Amino acid sequence: MRTIGRKPESCISLKSPGETASVHLQTAPSAGSIGAVMTSGSPSAVEAIFTVLMLFYMTNAVSPRAATTVVIVKTALYGLASVFVLARWRVVFRGLLDSKWILVLVLLAAASALWSNDPYKTLRGSSVLLASTAFGIYLGTRYTVSEQLRLLAWTCFLFIVPSYFTALFLPAYGIQHEFAYDAWKGIFMHKNGLAEAAVFAVPVFAFVRPMARWLRYLGLTAAFGLILLSRSATGLIVFCVVLALLLSYIVIRVRLISVILAGLSVGAVLTGVLLLFSPRTEQVLEFLHRTPDLTGRTELWAAVLQAISKRPWLGYGFSAFWQTSSREVVSIHAQLGWIPGYAHNGFLDLALYLGLLGLGTFVLGYLVLCSRAFVHLWQKADLCAMWMCTYLLFMLLYNLTEGSILRQNDIYWVLYVSTAVCLSRRFSRPESPVLGSEIRVGTN
Repeated sequence: MRTIGRKPESCISLKSPGETASVHLQTAPSAGSIGAVMTSGSPSAVEAIFTVLMLFYMTNAVSPRAATTVVIVKTALYGLASVFVLARWRVVFRGLLDSKWILVLVLLAAASALWSNDPYKTLRGSSVLLASTAFGIYLGTRYTVSEQLRLLAWTCFLFIVPSYFTALFLPAYGIQHEFAYDAWKGIFMHKNGLAEAAVFAVPVFAFVRPMARWLRYLGLTAAFGLILLSRSATGLIVFCVVLALLLSYIVIRVRLISVILAGLSVGAVLTGVLLLFSPRTEQVLEFLHRTPDLTGRTELWAAVLQAISKRPWLGYGFSAFWQTSSREVVSIHAQLGWIPGYAHNGFLDLALYLGLLGLGTFVLGYLVLCSRAFVHLWQKADLCAMWMCTYLLFMLLYNLTEGSILRQNDIYWVLYVSTAVCLSRRFSRPESPVLGSEIRVGTN
């Protein structure tokens, strides 16, 4: 089996049931096949450290409260990021052209200033979105998938350790007391932000190689603890689905048809559980500390759908809908009795901003990425392919109750862009080292 990579790394093979896993080394491809694609070799330690810090900042775990501080920090970080991006502008530009669905969405967001409720806010928001997207393209072109996973693992530790410390020793800041129950939020602004980051950390630690086994297990255990302590129903449900997918990679010989059958089996089990508990829906929701209206989300979604129906095709302009002074938001406030900051659904927010045109563009692009990820999983059942499939599922599930689609300065959008770039280059430029070593399940 041919392996693409810039340097020799351990390769862990996944055998069919009954066979044992083996570990062997892959040799790096010749410089002639790769040197033309990459520029100045592997990233330096300084560049890697800055990338981790930038990813940590994009988790929005620690957000300055003063507006002036926010501008200064954002300007400084994106200014430094632009140095690395511009140093490889040709590769980044080719990565953007390879990811046509991403390009169309970003251009549509910028063009929406022409019909936006607030053109200035749309232009300002789309400029930050462009910078975030450029960093995602840089991430996907500068680092292989296996290298990205190592950077993400250290990024996860940067929010996991302080979250435990804050909740245990500074509970006034690390625990959210405004509910009938105490929920951990760590260094995040809300418990749901901590839960989403902790669920995201689970597949990161599951797939990262090389990393000491005890360190990966520590990360997995700590992430699972934060999911439970955050008391987030969405986090727990998404974690269960991700865990089922991770187990399916291990217990079956991974091929596309097997994944589909496993998904159908999981879906059938979940449907059966729902049917079983349907007479006791209120009790189940009470156990999860939720109300039948999903903590007001169903009423919010109904109001948002009414707003979308008024401007269905092009929306209200990127980042221009949720303003307390707008007529539509005032109407939603009157219906709900409270003012939401977003739709608590990434797809509805996208429809509000860019209408059905933007929503349809994203959905088509997402389906293309999923098909490419599953094709790669069919061809090479390695951890890189599994990570990309799992992340795309994570992105889908969390945008049902939260939102990260086309969100500026957001790690989940940046990683979606990076995944799109890696998959696009994998198929349009198969000689490029976008995936790294072929790392398979079996050890560590």
